[in-house]
Amino acid sequence: MNILRKMEEGKCSIDELENLLEEKNPIVLYHAMTHIGKEGIRTEKIIKKIK
Repeated sequence: MNILRKMEEGKCSIDELENLLEEKNPIVLYHAMTHIGKEGIRTEKIIKKIK
């Protein structure tokens, strides 16, 4: 399944989102960060990767 579709459908796990923060593709990274912000996901691992 396409990762962007998974995010739109709410089927993307927090672990997948954490891993996407290491993505080199700026479009995928943008969508992951936008989804994290919209959903208010605040895990310690995500916060460290964003910093």
